[in-house]
Amino acid sequence: MLALGVKPAHAPARAARVEGAARRPARGGTSGGPAPRAPPRGAPCRAFGGLFGKKRPAYPGSDKNPENVQPKCEVVQETDAFQLRLYAPFVAAAVEYEKRDEGFLLLGEYLGGANERGARLVFTQPVFVTVDPDAGTKTMAVYVPSVAPAAGGGFQDLGRAPAPEDAAVRLEVAGGSLVAAATLEGNVTPDAAEAARRRLVAALREAGVALTADAERGAFQVLQYGPVYSLKTRVNEVLVGVQV
Repeated sequence: MLALGVKPAHAPARAARVEGAARRPARGGTSGGPAPRAPPRGAPCRAFGGLFGKKRPAYPGSDKNPENVQPKCEVVQETDAFQLRLYAPFVAAAVEYEKRDEGFLLLGEYLGGANERGARLVFTQPVFVTVDPDAGTKTMAVYVPSVAPAAGGGFQDLGRAPAPEDAAVRLEVAGGSLVAAATLEGNVTPDAAEAARRRLVAALREAGVALTADAERGAFQVLQYGPVYSLKTRVNEVLVGVQV
């Protein structure tokens, strides 16, 4: 998963630099296809301390769900084309995969009790899919919540999260990173995801936002929300790492 180790204290400076971009309409054409769109205001981040002002709710409908169904993040800046978000560090269960169904199955089994404690964990949103073209790998990961929803958050370190039974599933520390996010509607195919990444990168460069080394070489994430096999139009997100 994309991680930058960004120091939160530096993030407001970047927000000020892109503030002007929020007043400029997004333009398409530099990378083909429609211009990128920022996720709906107020979604999907759940604030973790109000570092940058007004707190944001979680993804739509999360006010009716347990407080720890997704990792905490803060919206640093919003423009018409993208959001800048700072994710707090969190424990994730991850698996490298070739077929998407295999990844969903392994992670679902882990959360459903295939771990050293037999603990049934809360199923979380979103599913993080990391694509690294240089390494030729695809990784699927989910936020590992605390066993009891009422606990109010996820595990703070790897040692407290139950170890997976299947060796293909690993626990890792994710987050702690500043990313840019844009909406990705419809089915997530490789071509659609790559096109969305290119449009987002073009919008960031136009706004003067610097990419991380991983993002410069084409690495990105897709965040998938909602039921996997829903027939409704899905609204997902594409993320790339940015730096201050």
